[in-house]
Amino acid sequence: MNTTTDVQAGEAVIVRLPEHRPAAWDRQVSYSLDEKINGLNCTAKVRGKLFEKKDCVNGKKINAGMNVFLKEMRSMTNNRERDNGRVLNAIFFLAEIDKTKHSVEFDELSEDEQIRLIEAINQIKAVTSIFPTDLAIK
Repeated sequence: MNTTTDVQAGEAVIVRLPEHRPAAWDRQVSYSLDEKINGLNCTAKVRGKLFEKKDCVNGKKINAGMNVFLKEMRSMTNNRERDNGRVLNAIFFLAEIDKTKHSVEFDELSEDEQIRLIEAINQIKAVTSIFPTDLAIK
């Protein structure tokens, strides 16, 4: 039984474990993890430049989703069985934001901290795309 999948990308051969195989619909272009992260960050920067002179886009404040996300992660009714606060703290840690600011709203962070938080979330989004899908708990 073959335990790896070989994919040729240019001259390099990329060997993937079975749990990291491409989806059945297989895309024509395969991106590395760094390329995915850079692409998400580049898209966020382009969106920021495009809307920098506007307060709202389609009736929503720019980055309003961040406030909703933080509120949802901190919600006590949402954290009865899982400690989502630990996940949120891990995101803040990945963004290298001081522990004293882990409980503040997104708008209260400095511009540099906001950028680092968005980049940390983009990194997590890219990493989740290669999570194994066939996990089982015994």
